[in-house]
Amino acid sequence: NPFAKEIQVVNLNRLAKVSATEFDAKVMFDLGLISNIKVPVKVLAFGTLDKAISVKVNAISAKAKAAIEAAGGKVEIV
Repeated sequence: NPFAKEIQVVNLNRLAKVSATEFDAKVMFDLGLISNIKVPVKVLAFGTLDKAISVKVNAISAKAKAAIEAAGGKVEIV
């Protein structure tokens, strides 16, 4: 599809495995969670989260947002 937008997906389980608690595109790139800092990032709810994290991403699924907020974290769409 020539109109499809490229997007990088990061699952909650990958965010839960690293020691960082604040995530934006630069942090995710530095941690090897995404491969291109200029391509939009979307967080999906695959996996569980056992710590409060703060994410600044381009998109997030409703389940992932609910999981982050339930763990005491924050979500910001940029």
